Amino acid sequence: MASLHAVYDLSHDEKDSSLLECLEKYGTVLKSVEIAVDQKQRTNQENTCKVITSLARCKERKLREFTLNFIGENPLFFKGGEILSALAELFGPPDPDCKMVYRLRKVDLSGMSIVYSDLLFNLLAENHPTLEKLNILNTSLSSNTCTVTPYCILNVVKKCPKLRELALFYCSISEEVILELAEEHPVPLKKITIMCRREEKYGKYIPDSAWEALAKKHPDLRVCLGFDHTCPLHKISGILQPSIPVAVLRMDTFTTLHHEISLASAYYGQTLEKLVLHGKGSPELQRALLSLADNALRLKSLHCYCVLDRETIDGILLRCPQLESYTLKSELENHPWMPMLVGPEVTANSKNIKC
Repeated sequence: MASLHAVYDLSHDEKDSSLLECLEKYGTVLKSVEIAVDQKQRTNQENTCKVITSLARCKERKLREFTLNFIGENPLFFKGGEILSALAELFGPPDPDCKMVYRLRKVDLSGMSIVYSDLLFNLLAENHPTLEKLNILNTSLSSNTCTVTPYCILNVVKKCPKLRELALFYCSISEEVILELAEEHPVPLKKITIMCRREEKYGKYIPDSAWEALAKKHPDLRVCLGFDHTCPLHKISGILQPSIPVAVLRMDTFTTLHHEISLASAYYGQTLEKLVLHGKGSPELQRALLSLADNALRLKSLHCYCVLDRETIDGILLRCPQLESYTLKSELENHPWMPMLVGPEVTANSKNIKC
């Protein structure tokens, strides 16, 4: 009996032919597919497109979950147009001869380092109203800027009433999207993951009234909110609205953050479970962290990648006996603990927000 879940590792050219033959034989029974591709090689790119289009053209489609991860370095000027076209076929209307037993309910494209378009997700929303989980947080800071508009995400939210989890960049949401999510839905919204980058320089803040309506409608909602080193520091305080039910907060800015930590302490004392901080140490930051330790009653994980006084560390641990994991250091340590201002560690620390 064929497995209902398949992982395709397209990183070795000589092995890919057998993988494609396996897909031709068992594609009609697959419910979950994960593709890992070394996109540096042209052959791997072509084979990825073949796998995706083969899934799209199955005579009987039971596919419900789809994940695509890039595991190599992007070649020069690589935009992934062929892969995006293949995805558009998978997300688009099925062939008239195709029997759609199931439609997609989970799509994870967070492992891709190419720029998406509205077209891709409008097709997904139009043809897969059963969608429950969508992750479009791409992983590379070198992939220019996010071009998925709030109008597109609003369309997804309207046409996919079963949506339970959503992960995207702050520039792709708006007050209208949040208010739509606060409307009547048959399934409670469980998690929103939001990353803030350079695009927020000219963006509009989502007002607290919208977040308040969303939190009231979905009392069990957990928000994972992150800021990387490209996000303008002066925009963070406007994004941090009091009514956001923030469970996970990542501050990977490598800047002075005592004001922002003070806001988090004041706003998210009843919801915050995890804080990750890459910033500059200062007496003000240490006082802010102690205040956070007093207020964040649910805090289970605290990882602070800057040097703190021994007294501050002891004070945090005394105030937070419920901590299950933490990184608190009184002396600067060598790589990989010591954050780097440039280079691969910045990308590695900034690419994903883990809830």
